Amino acid sequence: MDAIRTLLLARTQVVVLDPDVAAGAATRPSRDGDVEKFEDELAQLGFVMSLDLAITIRRMPNQAIQELRTWMVDTLGKTLGAQRPQVPLFRGFPKATPGDPPTLFLRRVGTWLSTRADQPCPWCGEHKAVRALDPCGHLVCTTCWASGSFAGCPICHRRIAIGEPFMTGLSCPPEERVTQHDGQLRLLHLAFDLLGTARARFEALIARTTTLSAEDRAEIEAVIDTLGPKAAIWLPRKIAVRETMAIAIARLWMISPDRHAIRRATADHLRTATDVLRVALVLMGGDPGLTRPGRLGAIARPLRRIVLEALDTLAPEPLVEDIRRHPGLWKRVGERLHPYEHAKRLPNAALAFAVVRGTAVAGATFGPTLQAQVNQTASLRIEDDAVRVTSWSGVVEDGLRSGDARAVCERLATRPGELLRRADHLLRVAQARQPDAVGTVLRTIQYAMTRAAPATLLTLGSHVARRTAPWPRRVFQRRGPTLRAWGAPDRRAPLRPEAIASIVDAVRAELVVRAEARRHYARAVIDRGLADLLVPLDPRLPSVSTAVRPRARELARPTVWDVASIHAIARANLVYIRERSGSITQYRRRDGESTVTRLSRLATAAGDDGTLSAIPPADAPTWFAVLRDDLVLPKGSAGFAFERGQPTTDGVSYLAAADLVTELVAKP
Repeated sequence: MDAIRTLLLARTQVVVLDPDVAAGAATRPSRDGDVEKFEDELAQLGFVMSLDLAITIRRMPNQAIQELRTWMVDTLGKTLGAQRPQVPLFRGFPKATPGDPPTLFLRRVGTWLSTRADQPCPWCGEHKAVRALDPCGHLVCTTCWASGSFAGCPICHRRIAIGEPFMTGLSCPPEERVTQHDGQLRLLHLAFDLLGTARARFEALIARTTTLSAEDRAEIEAVIDTLGPKAAIWLPRKIAVRETMAIAIARLWMISPDRHAIRRATADHLRTATDVLRVALVLMGGDPGLTRPGRLGAIARPLRRIVLEALDTLAPEPLVEDIRRHPGLWKRVGERLHPYEHAKRLPNAALAFAVVRGTAVAGATFGPTLQAQVNQTASLRIEDDAVRVTSWSGVVEDGLRSGDARAVCERLATRPGELLRRADHLLRVAQARQPDAVGTVLRTIQYAMTRAAPATLLTLGSHVARRTAPWPRRVFQRRGPTLRAWGAPDRRAPLRPEAIASIVDAVRAELVVRAEARRHYARAVIDRGLADLLVPLDPRLPSVSTAVRPRARELARPTVWDVASIHAIARANLVYIRERSGSITQYRRRDGESTVTRLSRLATAAGDDGTLSAIPPADAPTWFAVLRDDLVLPKGSAGFAFERGQPTTDGVSYLAAADLVTELVAKP
């Protein structure tokens, strides 16, 4: 478990102490100088202990302190690497310091405060102007200090200076200030529950709505390596990013001594053949994102069997349909899996590879097995000595070509996401060929919205709202981490105004209901300029600023403004819009007004509730979505900032652009 303690310290700045060691601590250590040297070494690295950590460590036995000091300094030093701050001693320290000459720690703290007065308070954790107690140098903000009556420092118990408890005259020339650093100290926090802390961190990484960085992936794999198969119970029921799922599942399969048991324990996460493909690629050293071709490595025989078993548990019809989505990758993976060795025991897996490979049935030793599987599956047939598939989508395409919108709608209703993605085409067919089916189609689309992913709803609403007339040019975007697009003339007939209004209103109503289920705030602040940024609908994109792109006019894609306005209207009574001109527009919750009506007022930029020259200050938590985080945010605020100019403020939650979408997922 020491590896997990080190990971938590390096990645989250949390020191998890052994409860037994802490419980046996004395009132004070025998030598204060050792702890002061410890604090000075941390200050040289840019770290300062929180109040509870500093008090706890100071009461531990000296041997335990020395062991902790070596471990913490070494670990934190490695995380900094060559980026260590240069923290010179405060040579011109104030001469008015009473008692003994200032310690190294006090002089080092003076350098940090001279560089930047706004630091995290070790007592409350908030970033504000903090000061050093005279004469020990321990940091505290004036608010925390004024909340009690202290005759001495609660950390080291030294008596404070009479009159003014804080050091004054802290100012040093530029050459004596901290360099190679932003000048902000980082707090080190205390915890005792190792498994609880590790689990919270692990679950947060797994639940992330953007792809993992190399460091995050290494952390997840290290936790699984340390805990073993027990880590499977830490997996959430649903993992948003399928690449993350594949990384975790593959690692569990690799380290588990009973691979059949771990496959059964993780079976709920492998719902499609593509899910199994991602896991197989990780096991072979490939890319679970399915976008970067590369060389695949060997895979051990026991793992080969587990991959084929996971594939075989899937129903034949959806299995063969899904495996045809990535035929090239499956052929390469199949070269290492040798699926036909287990054809009789795992007939579904053999059938899937026979479809993607075009295997000759008559010449195969397992031909009778394939024939039996084909006879049991309605969408399969043997033609020209190969297994052929009548795809689910093929039936839909045939129905659209024949103009049978009602039958197509009934078939698509079984797959809500597919129905919403084809809503435009289906409505055009109904308008032209079966006008009496338009009402049925619209009702089915509205019902499908209650089960749809938020990205699908946002895309549908943004797309349909612009279908009042043919576009100057249709733009098609290739899915992937980079923007690749091409255009073509738009020859589609427009959708009828009543159909457009019905879908757009239904999308807004569904998303508003989901947003209202989230935490509410007294006010919200959003920037009109967010309309220039596209929402990152691909979870493989990184987070925050790189996840959004400048909007192209030809792309009918939802913007960050679309998502932000839904959150703001649904979750706050008062919404401030920072206009491009610099003025502030207000939208208040009116008596008897529905949230959807209020959202429509904001969307049309009409019917506002007045304008201001500046946003009034407030102490209440704020929900925000802004281009730059130049707001003064009270503790408890949360939101998105495209450009982060300020350091992270304790008590304020910063979200990635993709998180704004994920928070609109329908709750089960």
